[in-house]
Amino acid sequence: MNPTTLRNEILATARLRGVAFHRRAYGVSGIQFLALTEPQLGQIVDQLLPSILAAVQETKTAFGDRRLSWAEAVNLGTIVSGIVSRAVRDSGAVQGTEGGVLAELMFGVLFDRLIVPFLPMWLKPFSGIMKAGIVKGLRTLYDRLLKGQVAAPAAP
Repeated sequence: MNPTTLRNEILATARLRGVAFHRRAYGVSGIQFLALTEPQLGQIVDQLLPSILAAVQETKTAFGDRRLSWAEAVNLGTIVSGIVSRAVRDSGAVQGTEGGVLAELMFGVLFDRLIVPFLPMWLKPFSGIMKAGIVKGLRTLYDRLLKGQVAAPAAP
C-alpha cells in the first residue's frame, strides 16, 4: 500500500471522525482532541508510517498471502495495534491521550486496508466488530504503556 494514500486516508478519517485539531473544549462528549494543526499531524504520520508499514509488512508476510481465519485476523490486528501503539509512544511526537487518539486513527486505516482484504467473504461483514474489539484492546494497551504497567510489545 502506498504510504501517501494511507497518510491521506488517516487525515481524512480524522476529519470524518470529528477529531478536532488545535482546539481544546473540555466537556464536549464524543469529540477527541489533538493539539496539533492538520499539517503537523501530517508530518507526524509521515514520520511514523515507514517504520510502521515495514513492521506490519514483515508480520503480514509471516501469515502468508491467503485468506485469514477469524482468530488469525484478530491476532494480526492485535499485533498491528501493538506496532502502531509502540511507534506512536516511542516517537514522543504526541503525549498522553492524544497519542492514543493518533494510534487509533492510524490503526483503523491500517486494519481496513491491510487486514480486511484478506478476510474470507463470510467474515467481512464482521470486520467492524473485530476492529472495535481490537481498538478497545489498543486503548487499554496504550493506557498501560503510558502508565508503565506493561512492557511495550517487541517489533517483529
